[in-house]
Amino acid sequence: MPKCKSCGLKLPKDAIYCHQCGSKVGRKTRELWFPGVLTTVIATAVLALQLYAVFAGMGNRTAAPTLMEAGYPYYVDGGVTYVVVGPDPGTVEAVARLAGKGQVRFGYSTCHAPVEGYISPISLDSRTALTNTRLASAVEEVWLAGMGKASWVGVLYNGTHAVITLAIPQANLPSILAALSAARQDVCVRVLIG
Repeated sequence: MPKCKSCGLKLPKDAIYCHQCGSKVGRKTRELWFPGVLTTVIATAVLALQLYAVFAGMGNRTAAPTLMEAGYPYYVDGGVTYVVVGPDPGTVEAVARLAGKGQVRFGYSTCHAPVEGYISPISLDSRTALTNTRLASAVEEVWLAGMGKASWVGVLYNGTHAVITLAIPQANLPSILAALSAARQDVCVRVLIG
């Protein structure tokens, strides 16, 4: 049983005040150490994650500093920096100006991540999942949308979705916009410049 530090009266273990002299008894510090330690550990982990994010971002600056500073989402796949865009002329032109300054190989993409898990399809008769589009039809549509400016077209497939990459030797705004417009829910279009 705890004792009052002021008058020495024995008190019940859950007492907060002494019922004889009215002094505050309080709790033992060893009963309260765990929440303080837990809070410190969580705060340290959050700070470490924030520092990691900052330093990881600094590492990405060398890959495409102007794109990151401008706030355009991008990813690197196969040594090419793909900026995630839609068929908006203003965005496509702005990205071309920025990427052209700091990046030799860049492209536009309607998908938001590298194509891990995608492979060359065994047959272009395969179909996508949501729109049931035949791969050959999707490739032809993207090729035609490129208005004859493409040097090659490649297709990757993961069993349900397709990624079609159209390579254009020079930035040709109408061709890029038309190709990006050929994207669907299950067909990602990438336009590689250069």
